[in-house]
Amino acid sequence: MAEHDPTRGMGLLAAVMEPHQGGHDEFNDWYDLEHLGHMSGIPGVLTATRFVVVDGWPSYLALYDLDSVSILSSEGYRSVTGGRFSPWSRRILQSVRG
Repeated sequence: MAEHDPTRGMGLLAAVMEPHQGGHDEFNDWYDLEHLGHMSGIPGVLTATRFVVVDGWPSYLALYDLDSVSILSSEGYRSVTGGRFSPWSRRILQSVRG
């Protein structure tokens, strides 16, 4: 992950996720084996942390510390999101609420 440039403002990306009923195992495989690597490999993403709820909704919260909010419009971010999601990401994200 990139080091923070103290001359720029930082950002925080938060994502809440609730896999479909019975889909938690594949969701966790996707997150651990693909998505986390994609996100942490983006220049300007400083940390990537996922939390699991003890009780309630949603089941997962992911927080990404960003060197700058502008990371969300960078080529690195766009290369692994939106129209450039992998087939596995598209399939998982179609069945996730949040």
